[in-house]
Amino acid sequence: MRGFGAAVIAIFGVYWSLRTDRQAQERLIREESAPFFAAIFLEQKNKRSSFGEELRNANRAQNTQEGEHGDAATPCRKEYDEVDARELYVLLDEEVSYKTKLNREQLEHIQSFDLKESIAPGIHTFVSNPIIYIPLYLKNVGKGPAVAVRVGVNPKGSDWSGVKYWTLMPSDYFYLGIYADTAKDAALGEYELRLVYFDQLGYQYIQRFELNVARQIEKQGPSIQMAFYGQRELLSDEERKRYLSNIKDAL
Repeated sequence: MRGFGAAVIAIFGVYWSLRTDRQAQERLIREESAPFFAAIFLEQKNKRSSFGEELRNANRAQNTQEGEHGDAATPCRKEYDEVDARELYVLLDEEVSYKTKLNREQLEHIQSFDLKESIAPGIHTFVSNPIIYIPLYLKNVGKGPAVAVRVGVNPKGSDWSGVKYWTLMPSDYFYLGIYADTAKDAALGEYELRLVYFDQLGYQYIQRFELNVARQIEKQGPSIQMAFYGQRELLSDEERKRYLSNIKDAL
């Protein structure tokens, strides 16, 4: 019996060793093909100041009255610049929504430091812009393609929901603009930017970037703080079913 028990232990040891080696090999293959996304924050160039433009217009009018050429005295303002193509926006307002285009008022908000408001006929004032905007690229810096990429910005602790996107090869990226109206209480708080995607072997991942929207931090103005690094996790079969049922369309 003692010999039989030793034989069973030896067989189990071989089985466990083979199983461990297979799991290690599977994990290595998965890691060699796993996508991973990096957030690349874009510079917003030539944002407009309504107050500054008012001063320039006043100077131009004065120069014209004095016989000078206003256009020559005041150089043309460069247009707001960021990137050429913008594919997707997420709006943090009364609720989270997704758009492929912004309207004229929304574009005005992201291109300006301050806003001009009329308080009476012929009388206006300048107010701070409550809209905070983060333009960024989400780039696949992993070793394999990211298949059926879906992106969503959700309140922290809530279920994932987001929009269906596309397949991104290594070094491919897409544009995401995060637009937050800090004048709305509902827009404030902690969020997660979540990416859900498959690798080429059929494993599905979720990657989370922490995001915080605040009206005022340490006596400063409104702000958005977003993590540079996103934690990646492998999804279980049950989690995959739940995420697949929460896909929205971007308007």
